[in-house]
Amino acid sequence: MQGNIAQNLQFVKVGCSRSGKALAMNPASLFSPARLITLYYAATIVFLLLDFVLGINVRLAFLEDWPAWRALYYLFCLLCLVLVIWRPAWRSWIGITESLLTLSLLIINMGLRVVIVTDEMIESGRGYVTTAEIVNFMIATSVVYVGYLQKLHAAGGGSRSIGFNKNL
Repeated sequence: MQGNIAQNLQFVKVGCSRSGKALAMNPASLFSPARLITLYYAATIVFLLLDFVLGINVRLAFLEDWPAWRALYYLFCLLCLVLVIWRPAWRSWIGITESLLTLSLLIINMGLRVVIVTDEMIESGRGYVTTAEIVNFMIATSVVYVGYLQKLHAAGGGSRSIGFNKNL
């Protein structure tokens, strides 16, 4: 009885297979490195709603002044979501590519405003690097890091010491 309860607590039923048998998944695997990139792109919908409905922009802070470009980039991120669901083997490359693009644009945008301080910035107090841009930078950096570690692991260079379970 005791072993059966522990076994039931260890797994969560997620759905049914085509044969009607219940599928089980370890809750820890929901947040495995392999799924983090998919969850990141699935969160695009939440970031989109936060941005355009509530006016809270943390995903694409470097495009704050250009709503049309932000909408286009959100569309690009949704396309990335479709691709990581359709081709899970491409997940790391998609995450690395999109996040490096985001990081590059953030660095250029933030760097120019730090290096080239204009009179208008000093007079108005606007145009400096914002907290939202720093949060955006941290999110994008995290996805690049996870994607890089997945690729390192897939190439045989990863180990359990960096947090990967080879059984995932």
